[in-house]
Amino acid sequence: MLEIEHLAAGYGRDSVLHNVALAVRQGEIVALIGANGAGKSTLMKTISGLIAPRQGEIRFDGRRIDALSSARRVELGIAHVPEGRQIFPALTVAENLRLGAYATPLAAAAMAERIAAVCRPFPMVLERLDEPAANLSGGQQQMLAICRGLMSAPRLLMLDEPSLGLAPLLVGEIFRIVAELRARNLAILLVEQNARQSLAIADRGYVLEGGRVVMSGPAADLLANPDLAEKYFGVGGSVEAGDGRQALARRLKVILEP
Repeated sequence: MLEIEHLAAGYGRDSVLHNVALAVRQGEIVALIGANGAGKSTLMKTISGLIAPRQGEIRFDGRRIDALSSARRVELGIAHVPEGRQIFPALTVAENLRLGAYATPLAAAAMAERIAAVCRPFPMVLERLDEPAANLSGGQQQMLAICRGLMSAPRLLMLDEPSLGLAPLLVGEIFRIVAELRARNLAILLVEQNARQSLAIADRGYVLEGGRVVMSGPAADLLANPDLAEKYFGVGGSVEAGDGRQALARRLKVILEP
């Protein structure tokens, strides 16, 4: 679905991404892990059209999109939920959601149906449609941001640090819901500082260092890699390969099944 080759991008004269290659297939979660400043958010912004690439190709469904506007990419089925939520606090919850569907105008009845559908995993959002978004807690605002991203009916959903700043119980809930979204046949590109939890629900992963992909493979293999464990998982050894994602998830108390 999403294919990236030889991608380079940056800000001004500063290069951030170097010769990046990455792919996300329909119905899978791909985790992108790396330290702060590795280029993860820059890659997300380049895919969504907020930053123009300096070289390379971005293809979606076999079509090059690297010269298209951000709005056109949304119309094609790409949604970007940015780091820090970036909701509109003075607008109501419902108004924030309607803005998520700007690329595909809907009649009132269809809009109501879309809101009900995308918020089904987030009943709290439905209960507070008429309230200002500023009234929501940090976790609730993150749920709203994800719902707003789903309002465009995307086929590729990009989530940038969805658990940032959340309490542990809410982190588990966010990851559970992300895993459920895969069952809708969505392709999901997930950027997370918490490498263990993101790989626990992912199918595959990429490791970004200094703006370059230095490792990639099945999530279970990355979890079992001792070098990654030392650098990103906060432990001195690898996660046992035989444990699999489910065992790791139990250890982290991430609920993968509703």
